[in-house]
Amino acid sequence: MHDVVLAGGVFDLLHIGHVNHLGDARASGQTLIVHIASDKRVAQKKGAHAPLQPDYERAGIIAALQDVDYVFIADVPHYDESILKAVR
Repeated sequence: MHDVVLAGGVFDLLHIGHVNHLGDARASGQTLIVHIASDKRVAQKKGAHAPLQPDYERAGIIAALQDVDYVFIADVPHYDESILKAVR
C-alpha cells in the first residue's frame, strides 16, 4: 500500500467506471489525490464541444466522493507535470 495515490482524468459525465477507478485507486493508498483536466486541456484533446461541464464543477463532484481526499485542476497534458508544478 502506498501513502499517496494520484489519479486523474476529465470526469465530464461521472459514471460507474469513474467511481470504480477512483475506489480502486483509493484501495491502493492512504490518501487519494485526483487531477482534473482543465477546460482548456479537454477542449484541445476532444474539441470545442467539450467539456460539457466546467472544470470547477467537475472538481466539485469528484471532491464530494467519499474516496477522494484532494482534487486539483491543471492545465498540463501529463500528471507528472502537475506534480512537478505542485512541488516547485
